[in-house]
Amino acid sequence: MDNSNNFMKQVNGEDFVTKAKQEKFTLIITANEVISSDERFSIDNLGLGNNYKPLDTYFKSSSGEIIKRKYAKGEKRSSNQTMPRLACQIFEESLVALFEEEKVNFPICKYNAESELIRGIFSSVEEFKKYRNSIEYFIYKYGNEKLLVSYCWNIFSTITFVKECLKRFGKEGDQFVLTYREKDKKEVEQLADQKFIDNKYDVVESNGYMNQYSNQLIESKNIILRGAPGTGKSYLAKEIATDIISNGYFDNYTLLTDEQKKQIEFVQFHQSYDYSDFVEGLRPKVNNDGSIGFELRDGIFKKFVARAKKNYINAISKQEELKKYIFIIDEINRGEISKIFGELFFSIDPGYR
Repeated sequence: MDNSNNFMKQVNGEDFVTKAKQEKFTLIITANEVISSDERFSIDNLGLGNNYKPLDTYFKSSSGEIIKRKYAKGEKRSSNQTMPRLACQIFEESLVALFEEEKVNFPICKYNAESELIRGIFSSVEEFKKYRNSIEYFIYKYGNEKLLVSYCWNIFSTITFVKECLKRFGKEGDQFVLTYREKDKKEVEQLADQKFIDNKYDVVESNGYMNQYSNQLIESKNIILRGAPGTGKSYLAKEIATDIISNGYFDNYTLLTDEQKKQIEFVQFHQSYDYSDFVEGLRPKVNNDGSIGFELRDGIFKKFVARAKKNYINAISKQEELKKYIFIIDEINRGEISKIFGELFFSIDPGYR
């Protein structure tokens, strides 16, 4: 090994070689075998997919025809979900025609010889979660807003599904081709930081967000929209929030459930708004004897943070899934930021979290 071109990184007890020049690997899936140009790839350890990032994928028919994914509006390019969606696109008619029992028992993923075989293609997220209460899924839309929903996590997690599709519906010589690279140091560290929540938690891939700004908000944590009054900034903010909360399923706020709406908070700043309104402050109250006293009350932002914190704690104990929470500030330029945020001004910068 040429140490000038490579360095070793250990993640969860396993060593991975990261090359200074990002090498591309090619993985070919047929009905009978799975072959990768990366010698470290093993069909018996699909968990290694956590350490790789997809670059491209396509279907090559037995006649040599190349078919790529027809991306839906807002769908993320070359994500962990592109290959299973492409398989659904190629074999849509055959998958839809399966009996319900066949769909529920359809093989999706087996990480290793000892792990359970994950099965099931479902018609909605709700049906999927009855089988597997998880955020680890992909959505394929077809027809008149109909869905195919199934498990999907890392880049290798749907190899079994794709191979089964080729075996059942493909022709001899058909294949899927996936090109990928190792995640860089920052991407691997993000994975390691998240794994304490759930042994498989990674930075969650979007299920194809509809709005072009949704992924930007996920990555940067904050977005400021500016423009003349009445140009739709507040409306756009709610669309982005709805898009993320619904996991890319829709961007109409009115379609959110009451429970989902609790993941979004909206406040409008003005000249008189201050820390006691936003974070916490003393508020008058009438005592039992009729006298006036004061008590410390949480502001709108602190109440919102408490809801998010409760979900976070429950996610760690696996009582519920980890959700996203979005706080919208309208007319932020009308408020005196230092007076409203106080020491929480640091929270605007993700580096201080």
